[in-house]
Amino acid sequence: MAAKQENKEETYTKFSDVIHYDIKKTMKYIPGLWHSLPPMASVSSEYSEKVFELKQQLVEHIKQERKKRLPLTISDFIILMEDFSNAVKSEDFIFSFQNSLAAVTYSKLSSEYSDWKWEIQQSFTEWKEKAERRIKNCEEIDNLVSELKSEVDELARKQELEALEKLQAYFTSDANNGKLIEKYKHLFEGNIKTLCLECKGNAVRKCEEFIKLHQSLTDFKNLIKKYIGEIEQKVNELVQKCKLKKNKLTETQLKGEFEKMWEKN
Repeated sequence: MAAKQENKEETYTKFSDVIHYDIKKTMKYIPGLWHSLPPMASVSSEYSEKVFELKQQLVEHIKQERKKRLPLTISDFIILMEDFSNAVKSEDFIFSFQNSLAAVTYSKLSSEYSDWKWEIQQSFTEWKEKAERRIKNCEEIDNLVSELKSEVDELARKQELEALEKLQAYFTSDANNGKLIEKYKHLFEGNIKTLCLECKGNAVRKCEEFIKLHQSLTDFKNLIKKYIGEIEQKVNELVQKCKLKKNKLTETQLKGEFEKMWEKN
């Protein structure tokens, strides 16, 4: 079934075409790490026993295979064992499924979830772009902040509800064989809720950062405008003062008057 998915049916017709496999010697069953579902579940002692047995058999296998090929170093072997153990604990193996149909169903659901995830992220990206334009053109920032927070809350609720409805529809559809992976449903539900929460938090932070930047730029522009006005006023006063004098001032005298104007400020 995996070969069919990858369009490799002619190359791989049986499991031994991928790796050396003996159903009597190499097929091992390792029970789940937990009894029922965490966090209230207890740890399975049988899990540790089976993993220990597997490690013993792997060591023995390495002893036999070293006669045929260059053996691994102790460091390499330890790394392989750690990776294997971590993968089993996180149930990150395709072999955790009861059959290949369940594995395909899970793979299909994962693909669907990736599409839902992209749609959620895209909706928040579009909202942030619109929010930034509104902030840039807004004069009453304080009123806009509360509006934006209400909007992003509503967007998060909407996206979460829509994604959960799609997930429910996937499991209720007979065509998807959702019953085969019913135990993984709560994982996807949690992922959807967490994703919406993270997107909302990120959107709020981005808006707050843009508001601070916008306010800083506005304050800077107002300060520049203020100083330009003061400079124009002082220059006009100096020009009027010079016009009232009977004798025309020389270039040096004008420069001296200009310097005096700045010394007073």
